[in-house]
Amino acid sequence: VPMLVASLMLLALLQFVAEACRSLQELKLASLLSGGQTGGLASNLLFLTLIAGAIVVARPGLRTAIALNLAAMAITLPVAVVGLIRLARERLDSVQAHAKPTTHKLGIAPLLSFALPMLAIQLLTSATAQGDLWIAGVSCSLNEVALYGAARRVMLLIAMPLQIINFTVIASIAELHSQGRLEDLQRLLRGAATIAASISIAAGLGLILFGRPTLSLLFGHGFGEAAPLLSILVIGQMFLACAGSSDCALS
Repeated sequence: VPMLVASLMLLALLQFVAEACRSLQELKLASLLSGGQTGGLASNLLFLTLIAGAIVVARPGLRTAIALNLAAMAITLPVAVVGLIRLARERLDSVQAHAKPTTHKLGIAPLLSFALPMLAIQLLTSATAQGDLWIAGVSCSLNEVALYGAARRVMLLIAMPLQIINFTVIASIAELHSQGRLEDLQRLLRGAATIAASISIAAGLGLILFGRPTLSLLFGHGFGEAAPLLSILVIGQMFLACAGSSDCALS
């Protein structure tokens, strides 16, 4: 339990540093540090390297795997912080060189007026992201939950293009809005929605047509029965992709 708690704290710090890099338009570093439930590409690759070494030496158990994951994030975090500090200094020096002198400072009240609604949004997002599984667990049999879970897992492939685009444009949305460049913001959002919708609809139609063999190939023969569930989920996700990055823009 202490290792799990420490891992969650390190994961939160890694995500914080990654999103700070994203806000400064440093997408490469942000992508290396975030993007998964166990950290980003850098820490995941390091963890896989460590676990592969452990497999060569001995047969690692759950406790060893958690410890190695904790070590991977602990090694990655200082490197990420140093990268963020250097990046922030470069960007802030560039901004201050072209900015007008000002004595305005951000107080705690304006900060909380933005942070608290965003906190509520994130809590609601986390709850709704798992709410359907909770409902299925309460009202369906275990076999039905398994079928739904498999269909939901494959459906995430349709959500991936929009998620990648959101990660790419979210900093530009805030920047263009703060600069009052609403026409540029509108063009950015329309272009992002077009790309996300095109990819998601093409992939979605493929899953609707070939959902049963896809599910059977990924999870086993019996899971092909989840094809109707997959079609319903995919259609909903296609509509969401057509809306583009509207949730990011509204936030």
